[in-house]
Amino acid sequence: MRAQDINNLINQRYDADREVHQFLHIYEAQAGLSSHKLYYKRRPLRYTDWLADGSPIPFEHEVDREPMVEMYMPQDKFRRLVEREQEFRDLVNRNQDMFDKIQQDRADDAVRRSNPAVATAYEKYRMLLELARR
Repeated sequence: MRAQDINNLINQRYDADREVHQFLHIYEAQAGLSSHKLYYKRRPLRYTDWLADGSPIPFEHEVDREPMVEMYMPQDKFRRLVEREQEFRDLVNRNQDMFDKIQQDRADDAVRRSNPAVATAYEKYRMLLELARR
């Protein structure tokens, strides 16, 4: 591993730690790794996960164990966190709607470019709209 790669990893870890500390400060929370809880995440099977006879590897080898985090925060801060997450989801949905509209506009534009009759009709439609707005 090159020195630059190591520095990048260190900087990424430092930024992540700083973000966690900032989150804990904003929400007046305390967090730490759980001493007795693990998250068992079943990973997707790959071709190499099958035994020589064609049977899958037993279940205990198919899961990744990841420590869970325990977090304590005031109830009002938790509500605020949930509200902010909802606002974020709403923003993502609005942006997705705008993205879908942009894709539809591009598809329509491609149809107009490939079909001169559609382009002419569209120009007349836009002219009528402009006249109706005045």
